[in-house]
Amino acid sequence: MIDLNTKVSVPEEIDLLQQLQKPVSNNVIQPLPVRPIGSSITVVCIGEDTALPSVARTPKGSRQVEKEVESETLPVVISDSKHRVRMANSAFKEMVGQPECPWLESMVNAGAGNLPCKRISGDVALNLCDSKFPTSANGFSCWVKIEWQSELKKSSVNAFCEVMKLTCESRDYLFTWRFHTRSREAAKPSCTA
Repeated sequence: MIDLNTKVSVPEEIDLLQQLQKPVSNNVIQPLPVRPIGSSITVVCIGEDTALPSVARTPKGSRQVEKEVESETLPVVISDSKHRVRMANSAFKEMVGQPECPWLESMVNAGAGNLPCKRISGDVALNLCDSKFPTSANGFSCWVKIEWQSELKKSSVNAFCEVMKLTCESRDYLFTWRFHTRSREAAKPSCTA
């Protein structure tokens, strides 16, 4: 039933042109061209860690592994069965001086549970040289030399590294490499290659 005593509202015309002519907001982040920094990890010597028990673990999903690695404060990389680095966490990228890109935060899906990373990832090469790589072990320790070049300046760091075998659904994620760059920097490698 329609009430004829009510006042009829007439649609009002709104001038949207004024909103388009307002000054540009400073909230827009414009991407700048940056060059990723390549780095290399050379394994100096490997000592198999026989103390690690062979524990059957349930496989983790690749996103869960990525989230755990990204939350680490130590520099960490993940490698596959062919010894190619598949992922480097923010601490590793910061250590080698990867440039910050604030606009990358806006590219991350906040609802997907991904941790925002403001740094791009350059190529990371894993060089085993003549080191015997214990593929059957659950983990091992080694000494590595991490090298990178930024703005024509070469840098490097020697670090103790703990390598753990992953139980992941993705075949691209086989080992995590955790680099202790601060705590054992002064110590020298005590194994023979």
